[in-house]
Amino acid sequence: MTVWAVVFHVGGVARFDGRLLDAFRGLGQPGLGPIDTARVQALVDPKPFLLASELLVAAALVRRRPTVALAVAAMLLCANLTSQVLKPLLAAPRGWGVDPSSWPSGHATAAMTLALCGLLIAPRNWRPVVCAAGAVFALAVGGSILVEGGHFPSDVLGGYLVAGVWAGLAVVALDLIEVRRPALARLAPTPRRWQVRAAAGVATGVAVGVAMWQTGDVPQFVTDNTKFVVVAAAIALGSAALVAGTRSSRRRPVAPRFR
Repeated sequence: MTVWAVVFHVGGVARFDGRLLDAFRGLGQPGLGPIDTARVQALVDPKPFLLASELLVAAALVRRRPTVALAVAAMLLCANLTSQVLKPLLAAPRGWGVDPSSWPSGHATAAMTLALCGLLIAPRNWRPVVCAAGAVFALAVGGSILVEGGHFPSDVLGGYLVAGVWAGLAVVALDLIEVRRPALARLAPTPRRWQVRAAAGVATGVAVGVAMWQTGDVPQFVTDNTKFVVVAAAIALGSAALVAGTRSSRRRPVAPRFR
């Protein structure tokens, strides 16, 4: 809500948000080579999103983690429902040809929620890979949304944060359940710090690299678009860190001792 309040009620921030949108739209002219941003964005349309959700819940059940399966199902439902409820409630015209009820982005919420759910389910050995892949996936969808021009950068960031809030609640709930029922707690050790940093770094590097695709003179592009590059990198790093931090926040629960 802080992001919404600042963007909608601080004029300078709103104008900057619009200029950033113009910069992202400019990346689509003449285009990002073979990258079809519309198809990337469509990866989280209702049908593929529902299929991916079913696969995630099934994966948790196959791993015999019913509480995680329930938490994942709740995250997938609640995060996306929250975005759809907030859109009309917080609608306000902001110009730039964007729909007034664009905050937060439903596609960005869906992409980040899938990434975070995948991380909660992943076994220990796969966490660094799933962490990096999930962050890249969420950033690819978010970047495609911006290049298509249907949302402001703040809409994408808002969608990521909605998913992050529900992921945090799911982590807290899982920890409470597994502390009270140690038989359900079969958590592997949390990722090491270098793994979390590496995953965030890979995701950020991919995002910045794609953003500079076909720009020709990269140093000149950075010089001419310094604010855009800094903010785009910050969004990429922040969203990657959100994915990486979700799993690293989980700790092995300690069963209460009784005297």
